Amino acid sequence: MGKQESPLDRNNAKHLGIVIKRMRIAQEIPAARLAKMAGLSRSYLSYLEAGERGMGLDKFVRIVTALGVDPDEVLREAGYLPPKKRAKLDPIKVLREGFDLTLRQAESAAAFVGFLKTQRRSA
Repeated sequence: MGKQESPLDRNNAKHLGIVIKRMRIAQEIPAARLAKMAGLSRSYLSYLEAGERGMGLDKFVRIVTALGVDPDEVLREAGYLPPKKRAKLDPIKVLREGFDLTLRQAESAAAFVGFLKTQRRSA
């Protein structure tokens, strides 16, 4: 049994890039502005949106934070999580399996995503 690929791997990046681009356009955010908000170069964001590059968890979190969207929503629309109505998922398990993280890394990432969600609600 081989190592499970992360949704952010280059091989799987096309779906994720398309969703990110669609969300950016829906919010009428120019690519250069989103890149600046996420601390990325414009060309790197272009490669991500075209599915030509993968991204690490840190860049994924920076992009979804800049867009002001729920990371689960992005992953769900890209087809990496089941629809919300079907099942309640354990975020630690999803992070560990989906991103090949240690338990400690997954717990930290889940806590950070939870923090981002509370910040978004209070804004």
